[in-house]
Amino acid sequence: MEDIVIDEDRFMSFCIKFKYLGSYFVPELNDTADITERISQARKLFGSMNQRVFSNKEIPIDIRRRLYQAIVVNIALWGSESWALKEADRSKLEAFHHGCLRRMCGLTMWDVAERRITNEHVRRMVANSPTMDSMMELRRCRWLSKLAVMKESRSPRRILGAWCSTPRPTGRPQQTIRHAYITTLRNLGFEEEKGQLKEWMAVARDRSAWGRKVEYKLDLPPGSFTNLRRH
Repeated sequence: MEDIVIDEDRFMSFCIKFKYLGSYFVPELNDTADITERISQARKLFGSMNQRVFSNKEIPIDIRRRLYQAIVVNIALWGSESWALKEADRSKLEAFHHGCLRRMCGLTMWDVAERRITNEHVRRMVANSPTMDSMMELRRCRWLSKLAVMKESRSPRRILGAWCSTPRPTGRPQQTIRHAYITTLRNLGFEEEKGQLKEWMAVARDRSAWGRKVEYKLDLPPGSFTNLRRH
């Protein structure tokens, strides 16, 4: 793209990627670039702490798991509440997560192939660590709980029900945060055909009941929803 000349001394330039409030924006208007950058930052952080902390057998595995989730996972999932994920993005995040867990257990890919160690078994070895998808869903459910009690005049609440009247282009629509929210609500048991998707906000306003529902549906330990230090 060429720069736009405003006058002799001023011009407006284009860029293919820019960072704003910790997230990356690209012309494709998807989150792949942001997720790739998040994984890169989290991987560097994990590598710098791996020998002394995450792979240190003198530290109990439950403590190492908590530190990993509080530091590395928090870096990797920063802003994930608003991600519109494609399946390829989810796979990259899970691959990074389980790669870190294997290193914490001292396992190589040769060990995994030779001993046929599954990802589920690796998570059990790391003090029953949840999947990356479960941790993302938990963060999104916390955000939905905040949206439910937010004043309707605030921008996040207004955007939740915003609609563009422009005719939709031919073909499958691009994945949006609206699709992600609907997927999360369906995972919690709200079905679109029964009209229950309209009822989630009333349920989410009761934080205790909402937290119990989230923990049950996502198969998380009691207290995970309110205890930020655990997940």
